Amino acid sequence: ILPQYDVQEGNYKPPKYLNSPDHDLFHKGHLLYNYTKARQAAASDQKIVITEGYTDVIALSKAGFEGAVAPLGTALTENQIELGWKIAPFDDKTLYLCFDGDNAGRRAAYRALERILPMLGPDKTARFVFLPEGQDPDSLIKEKGTAAFKGLLDNALSFHDVMWQMETEGRVINTPEAKAGLKDRLDKHIEKITNLTVQKYYFRSMSDKMFKAFSNYGQKKTRRHTPHIEKQKVSVALTPKDKLRLDMLLVCFINHPALFEERFDLLFELTADEDRYINLIAKLQEIGESYCDDQHGLEETLKESGFDGLLSHLQGATTLLHAPFAKKNVPVHDVLEAVDDIVRLMRKEGMLLDLRNLAQDKSLIDGSDEKNALRLQKIGQLVLERDINTE
Repeated sequence: ILPQYDVQEGNYKPPKYLNSPDHDLFHKGHLLYNYTKARQAAASDQKIVITEGYTDVIALSKAGFEGAVAPLGTALTENQIELGWKIAPFDDKTLYLCFDGDNAGRRAAYRALERILPMLGPDKTARFVFLPEGQDPDSLIKEKGTAAFKGLLDNALSFHDVMWQMETEGRVINTPEAKAGLKDRLDKHIEKITNLTVQKYYFRSMSDKMFKAFSNYGQKKTRRHTPHIEKQKVSVALTPKDKLRLDMLLVCFINHPALFEERFDLLFELTADEDRYINLIAKLQEIGESYCDDQHGLEETLKESGFDGLLSHLQGATTLLHAPFAKKNVPVHDVLEAVDDIVRLMRKEGMLLDLRNLAQDKSLIDGSDEKNALRLQKIGQLVLERDINTE
């Protein structure tokens, strides 16, 4: 290491640290600083916190975070990650990776994430702690106390949240091409996960994240005041193909009630030729939006309302054989795409009602029946909302 000199004064400045070389007896990438004491602390259920340097470990240990460890002057290696998991508490194989909150710290965190990806396994993961910009563990604890660092640990970002952050921060993602690019980047990361079970759940998690980020999910804070609306029975019996499509759409709503926020107006376009279907559609119009985040609650309410037999049919093997995308374990983003495909076919074949025509229906406008008036009011509201959303 070359010594540093102050250009103005000519005074010698010692190097920031000495980084000794590897040799046959000492492999830095295979060791963690403070490993032995951290292992003892983990036996008492202390978290394993991997910091960026020795001084961070010393500061945290003094403050009572005795599970702190650090690489030996190198970037975090696969061997060091495995060492961390090896000594982590038996029932919580989670590593807490601590980084500076500046751009350099985030870049280091993202490099660590990519290194850990292939190593993820059931119950083996990592969470990320980002320090306030300009602070290290020692300065944070001196300024704000141990509770401040404990708060950062308690609110550490999950692995999949940081993966999402890595691919979205600083990007404008508001076009189909940009969304496709994001999905492609996320998929390439997830494909590196060697454990197929974990990989499957990551694909599902990221699909749900994309759905919630780029749809209207969660934006409707108050429930629409939806009246009970009488559906008219169609005069011609539905064909087996039309009945199957109706079954597929209804089971999608029942198994994935998040669709009530995205495709609520679709319920007013459906036609049926049996009273039990007409009554179920009316019930979903009435209560569906109250259960957007509660599939089990929706199902139980429908059973209590006398629809248990129809539910058994809709959720049975025959329907799901033709509509595997409607199964409860399918990401809602994929379900929404399938629903839209079915709706396009049904609309093309004239099997859905036209809300705009219904809103101008003379029989409703001229009728004095209160239910018809409410039905007209609701349909008009849906047409208005659809027009606003497509502007």
